[in-house]
Amino acid sequence: MAAPAQRGVALASDLYEALNQGDMEAFFGLLHPEVELREEFIALDVAVYRGHNGVREWLRRSSEVMSGFRFEPLRFMRLEDSVVIPVRLTARGSGSGAEVSADLVHMGQMSDGKISLLASYPDLQSAVAAAATGIETALESLHGPDANALRAAYEEELRERYGGDAEPGVKPHVEDCSAFLVARDEAGRAVGCGALRPLDDRAVELKLMYVRPEDRGRGLGWVILIALEVEAARQGFGFVRLETGDLQPEAMALYRAAGYREIPAFSANAHGPHSRSFERRLDS
Repeated sequence: MAAPAQRGVALASDLYEALNQGDMEAFFGLLHPEVELREEFIALDVAVYRGHNGVREWLRRSSEVMSGFRFEPLRFMRLEDSVVIPVRLTARGSGSGAEVSADLVHMGQMSDGKISLLASYPDLQSAVAAAATGIETALESLHGPDANALRAAYEEELRERYGGDAEPGVKPHVEDCSAFLVARDEAGRAVGCGALRPLDDRAVELKLMYVRPEDRGRGLGWVILIALEVEAARQGFGFVRLETGDLQPEAMALYRAAGYREIPAFSANAHGPHSRSFERRLDS
């Protein structure tokens, strides 16, 4: 499923560029004739616009309340056959001329090489829940049976990749982890996990990010990462830091795509020739 979503990332990027530049011919050329546009963040009742004429109606109604609007995509996240896109909207009130801005989240899907669905949500959790069909995340005990199995598989993979103990510092345990999260599929099977360990009053460390090999390529890393970021914000942390290694290029690609920037080593774990440290400010 990753391949269609990857093509969807390119389509979505082109769609925002065309809309922001006012190139309506290019914009509609990227939309499927039976496209569905859904707004789920403005009112309790979902507004649905279907087909090119429906999108034209959405543009007409939008221009009645704002002008000069621009959608700035912040991240493109591939989940299953969908693309989830946090977006910053800026515009001017059509009557007042006052500048306004809002953060929202789009979820897009494609069909026949064109965008067939574009839905708006008020937050990442809502959009991810809609995109990652059948995958649920929940906080669980770090020492439950599924948690133990996931942690053992994670540690074994690190040993295989790095040829030894890739985490020489203090291992996560129930006393110092503020959260341990397990992702499960529709059958209740544990497919991945992640944990948070506080560093100080402002920053928390992301630990034990893992997806079982047979479940990779579906974007489940995004599901777990977003759930952990939401939990970190709920606990009052402003920064998330993590340590990974350059023999895990897929992990580094995920964190960079998620807006994490590389920083100097911040802990005893983050050392050695392969170690790489990253950080993201949660309100950015």
